[in-house]
Amino acid sequence: VVDNRCLIYKAFGKGRAIDEMFMQTLLVNSKFKNTLADAKIGNLRFIEWGSARSPKEFTDVQDGMKLLQSDKIFARKFNMEKGKNLIFYVIRNRDK
Repeated sequence: VVDNRCLIYKAFGKGRAIDEMFMQTLLVNSKFKNTLADAKIGNLRFIEWGSARSPKEFTDVQDGMKLLQSDKIFARKFNMEKGKNLIFYVIRNRDK
């Protein structure tokens, strides 16, 4: 990372919310590019894209059902206030 500080600043110095991209960008542009997991097979995150090209927020049991029926093991964007039933549903049913 330190060796790439110029690239990091050039690519991300004036951006917003870059914390989710800069390590991935460095890896894809490095000698390790050919050792990275395949994007489709290696991605174990459950993400549903919303209309604003942003990940949808999970809020209800139907979202939990979709998550548990998928082959994914990670999810993000849970709303702790609106989605308490969802969280309890996932915890109760995750090992079934």
